[in-house]
Amino acid sequence: MNKSILLYCLAVLAVSIGPARTRYARGESWTDLRGTKTIEARMIGKWEDSIVLELPDGRRVTVKIADLRSDSRIQAGDLVKQLDQRREETINRLRQSAAIAAAPAPDPLPEPAAAPEYQAPPVDVSAEEFVNHFQEQIRRGHLRVFYDAMPPKHRLDVQKLIQAGVGKISPDAFAAVTGLAHDVGDTIVTRQNWVLSHPRLENMSAEQSDQVAGSLMAIAGLFRSGFDPQTMKLEDLRTKSFGKWLENFDSQTAPYLHPLLAKADATNEKPEITFGKPKDDKVTMTIAKDDKTKNEIVLQRVDGYWLPADLAADWDKRVEEAMKSLGEVEDESLGAGGIAQMIPAMVGPLLQPLKDAGNAQQFHVAMESLIVQADAGAQAVAAMLPKDLGIDFGGTSRNRGGGYGDEYGEDYGDDYGDDYGDDYGDEYGDDYGQ
Repeated sequence: MNKSILLYCLAVLAVSIGPARTRYARGESWTDLRGTKTIEARMIGKWEDSIVLELPDGRRVTVKIADLRSDSRIQAGDLVKQLDQRREETINRLRQSAAIAAAPAPDPLPEPAAAPEYQAPPVDVSAEEFVNHFQEQIRRGHLRVFYDAMPPKHRLDVQKLIQAGVGKISPDAFAAVTGLAHDVGDTIVTRQNWVLSHPRLENMSAEQSDQVAGSLMAIAGLFRSGFDPQTMKLEDLRTKSFGKWLENFDSQTAPYLHPLLAKADATNEKPEITFGKPKDDKVTMTIAKDDKTKNEIVLQRVDGYWLPADLAADWDKRVEEAMKSLGEVEDESLGAGGIAQMIPAMVGPLLQPLKDAGNAQQFHVAMESLIVQADAGAQAVAAMLPKDLGIDFGGTSRNRGGGYGDEYGEDYGDDYGDDYGDDYGDEYGDDYGQ
């Protein structure tokens, strides 16, 4: 039997029997039918056609109502009503507590703490100050800094690429992918009591359980808020300023990203980043994870912003090539080859049992089945991968990378042009537009 239901039943039984161990309080006067005998006692309950009285010395006696004088009988009736009312109020409180304990999630749903305030990248500062500011905004959960850290002209070019690329995406495929992400997050958030009471979590240490719960709920909230169909609209990306769209997206997702990225920054091993002397608006940034692993990236100042020098040198060419490639793609064709049907068909059967669960036990059974299937799939993938990749699907990874920003840009520094561009999309433009 569910623990909360058992406690509820025991509490109702105790209330029905009466407060057996309540300390005696001054009672009422009771007179027999003939009016010859009066006692002081506290009425503690009614049993069939009799009342139960507690005497000052703690003894309890049962007296038939018919044996009492009329005023005492009236008094007994009034007290019975009061006892019944108090018992009903107590039962209702217990029912409410039991319902709250058995509910899939708190009502109202808890909201995350606000992320630290966003600050746009400073202009005309040293490369070191610029990079440090960028990292700080990432720790605060503000991914919009990736866009705002571009020079103004680059931002306009990215806006152009995005609007061109969005027109190539199948609306059905876009809705399928974003809708599924939202559905996954919504299922976890709206059933978080059941998720966090799963035996796998309850059997962890308090510290481990808190860490897993915190990360899981932050990710779920990110999916639920960031991919909300009411705000994640393809048409908005087509018609609105990308900077404004990203600002709105950032305000929704930063409260969930902040605890994740701040924690990753605090726990991951940080590389040592040093900067050489600037010359002709260029400076060399060295990223050293250890004595044997070092990357040197030449940064160049463009309109007061710092970016990889090789990227600055051929930016216009890259944009031109990206626009040409997009022009060769048929409108609304990306993802139209079955993704819109394939993704829901694959994930829907796994998610549906969680959504259909009517109580915690049913949810845990569905959740356990999903965990087992996911684990089996991960192990199957691991078996096919070369062993020297250092990937452990059991929960640890020996291939973390290691450079400026490995939590938020796969080494935002591995040649700083390639991976920096990956975060924006194929060298700062092509895939970013797609």
